[in-house]
Amino acid sequence: MACGNVNKDTINEAMMHIAIKGHQDIEGALQHFLHSSVRMQCERCGIDGESQLDYEIEKLPDVLVMGLKRYYVDEKGHPRKLKDLIDIPEKLTIEWTEYTLGAMVNHHGNSLSEGHYTAQVRRLEVMTSGT
Repeated sequence: MACGNVNKDTINEAMMHIAIKGHQDIEGALQHFLHSSVRMQCERCGIDGESQLDYEIEKLPDVLVMGLKRYYVDEKGHPRKLKDLIDIPEKLTIEWTEYTLGAMVNHHGNSLSEGHYTAQVRRLEVMTSGT
């Protein structure tokens, strides 16, 4: 905001919806989610404009679910599917908590309104043994 106000909020949920457009890996997309600029009206001065929005993770869950927003809205206002590749590591560390990838759900199709889903799931003994 022009007044320098930074909007801060906390996250205390087991699921985060992360936009991946313009990012090559989950870590970058997550950092952008936690510290981004949004267009909004300032709570302090009332001016409408770009504002810094910082999220603080209040408590990390034992199981983290990340929904990757693999779409964007084009210049005509139509939703479009992103086909860019993104690096998804087997292990992800967020504020001293390490998560091991346990499952992925994939959408196969050219648009948001058609296609089918498949899932890849890691066996529990593989997740707990660390291999």
